[in-house]
Order: sequence, then C-alpha cells, then structure tokens
Amino acid sequence: MRICNPDGNLVFWVFFHCRSQHCHTFFPSVHKLPQTFIVTFNYCEPLRQVKKDIKNKRRCHRSGVILHHDNAKPHTAAQMVQTINALGWELLPHPPSSPDLAPSDFHLFAPLKAFKGGMKFESDDEVKSVVSDWLRHQSKDFDTEGIWKLVHRWETCVTVLGDYVDFFFF
Repeated sequence: MRICNPDGNLVFWVFFHCRSQHCHTFFPSVHKLPQTFIVTFNYCEPLRQVKKDIKNKRRCHRSGVILHHDNAKPHTAAQMVQTINALGWELLPHPPSSPDLAPSDFHLFAPLKAFKGGMKFESDDEVKSVVSDWLRHQSKDFDTEGIWKLVHRWETCVTVLGDYVDFFFF
C-alpha cells in the first residue's frame, strides 16, 4: 500500500494469519532507498521477523506457513525466493494480472480507504499511527474472513477456468 504524504510514500506490508492477529510493517518508498537495500532488507528482513513472531505466537504450530503475495518484481526476485525457501515456507502461486486474488487488495485496502476518507497526513509517522490504530481495532476474525474470501475467489476462478470474474459483488 502506498500512501502519499509530504514526506513521500510509504510501503505497507500486512501478514494475515488465520488463527491470530496479523502483523504489519511499513517501509520508506523504494525510490528513497539504494537498489541493493530494497530486496535484501526491505523485502527479506520482514519475512525473517514474521518467522520469529510465528515462533513466539504459535509454539505448537510452527510449520505449515503458506505465503501468498502478488507478482511484483521484488516478490519474485531470486533473493526473495531463496529467503522463502530457507524459511521452509510454501509459496502459493499468484496468477499474473490478478489483483482480485490478493487479500490486501480486496479485504484490507477498500475498508481502510473508506476509513481514512479524505484525511491529509503531515508525516509518515502520522500515517503509521492511523493505519496501525485502524488495524488494531478490527475484529479478531478480520484476518480469518480475508483468508476465507480468498478461498472463495480462488474456487470461483478455478470454476470458470481462469476466465475473468467480476468480484465486485463477492
């Protein structure tokens, strides 16, 4: 998620979890960072942090992590794929040009945009605070609902053999 403000842009990552609260993180816009930093820290380090969070939150269930993200270039970079493999996670494939199958797009951003409406932010810190507070106030089933919506959308796409589906009404 990129939110424009006077300081520039922020990149927002959220990790949904079907049995507990999600975790999220913010990054400076990639345009403000050296290219080597973008993949090595900006995209791989949060995955390592999520692994630690899972270890702390799910002491009995540390395996079975399935990662789903879109096909953005940083997500498909060799170092990113190597990190995912090293963490022992399964990578759920994402069909090309399918934003309707990304939970962040259909489950998170629409209500967040409705909430923030025409708000103007003075700084990146203000954006982080508002978004983090909004996430904190979502129901405990928020992540689970998003994951089940994803399952429904995948099943619908399989049923129509990958043809276009207007998910506006789902």
